[in-house]
Amino acid sequence: GLTPYDFYPNDIAARYLKEDIRVINTGETLANHAHSVENAKGIKRYVITTKVPVSDQGGNVFGILGINRDVTRQEQAREALRQTEHRMQEIVDNSPSPMYAKAVSGEYLMVNRRFEELFSLKVGDIVGKTDSDIFSDTQKVKALREKDILVATSGQPVQFDEVLKLDDGGHAYVSTKFPMRNLAGEIYAVGGISTDITDRKHAEEKLKNLNQELIKTHENLTSAHEQLIQAEKMESVGRLAAGVAHEVKNPLAMISMGLEHLVHRLPENDTQGKETIDRMQNGIERAKKIVRGLVDYSSDRKLEFQSHDPNQLVSNSLDLVGYQLKKHGVIIDFKPGEDLPNVHVDQTKIEQVLVNLFMNAMHAMETEGTLTIHIDQITLKDVKHDQGSRLRERRRNGDRLIRIYVKDTGKGIPVNVLNKIFDPFFTTKATGIGTGLGLTVSKKIAELHGGDLSLTNRNHSSGACAVLTLKVI
Repeated sequence: GLTPYDFYPNDIAARYLKEDIRVINTGETLANHAHSVENAKGIKRYVITTKVPVSDQGGNVFGILGINRDVTRQEQAREALRQTEHRMQEIVDNSPSPMYAKAVSGEYLMVNRRFEELFSLKVGDIVGKTDSDIFSDTQKVKALREKDILVATSGQPVQFDEVLKLDDGGHAYVSTKFPMRNLAGEIYAVGGISTDITDRKHAEEKLKNLNQELIKTHENLTSAHEQLIQAEKMESVGRLAAGVAHEVKNPLAMISMGLEHLVHRLPENDTQGKETIDRMQNGIERAKKIVRGLVDYSSDRKLEFQSHDPNQLVSNSLDLVGYQLKKHGVIIDFKPGEDLPNVHVDQTKIEQVLVNLFMNAMHAMETEGTLTIHIDQITLKDVKHDQGSRLRERRRNGDRLIRIYVKDTGKGIPVNVLNKIFDPFFTTKATGIGTGLGLTVSKKIAELHGGDLSLTNRNHSSGACAVLTLKVI
């Protein structure tokens, strides 16, 4: 016997009565109308209302039948689900990594905001589409599909590296694909997360390069340390050589005078005695030669620098040993350099070096051979600082150098002695032929001129190649 105004606020009661009147007047059913109401205690409830017209026997509508179903719990559950989904979407959308889910058949089910930004697409352009609908690279699409099928069939996640070419260049990603299961444990989708590791890759590359530079620096420092040790050793040998030369020189002179006295007192027919004295004198001459080498090595006399033509220096040196070379059957192949600048050197000392190199080459060729000499000039570029350098002057970009090449056709230098050839008293010659000081003294003379002397085996033929480098001043 009451009206809606007895239960509800006026505005709500008016709306309900309006609905009732419309159903009565039109005879149409109001089906499943969802709305919220507050009960007498002010508690909000969710209901679904159905209103149908009620007619008398004559077919005249005289009222309505209304049914309210309380769905508050269901609505609260749906709201909780919507909130959960919203929170998850917020988390996914704010992830810096592109994320997605695909149906087992290949259609995208969802993507996050970063995925949209990465490929400049909207979610509406992606969901429901496959990779082949979105990407034009058929090879990439094929590779993606193969990994999706692998995850869906094996039920195991896979991780792999991939590179994407974007507007700002190539980006490196480490991607993970994993199976997604429903409550029954069945795989219904494949999920994916890709993490941009471009910065990490760049950092790793920089660290790798830095490590290589540190290794190189360590090697350079080790080399410099070894060169300093060698320099100290050579300095000590020089001081020792000077002392030995001084102490040996006078006794040798006395022995030589004694032998000259004895030779005049021998009987004319004492051939054996004369041969013995000759051998002794030869031994003294050899000892004197060693002493002279020691004196040259330890000498610190001031060099007399003058301007000289490098071609003329070679010619003069060949004149000094030309007879010996021809006697040994050596063919001389000297090609003078063209338009060469002069070098500022001590002529005697440089010719001493060249003569030593020519004689070494001759001794290296046991039989006939060819002695090849040529000269060129270079301008230094990209000079690197060498902390262990023992040169009198540092090499700099733009320096001009004269290089004199002396090549022989002998057997070459054994590899195991290449690093010893400039050590004092080291020689590969037979006893009585070399003193082991010639190359040592020659290298020191080159360094005193601000140059260098190197000796290596020839690359494409037998024999050795010596290179005397002098700076153009």
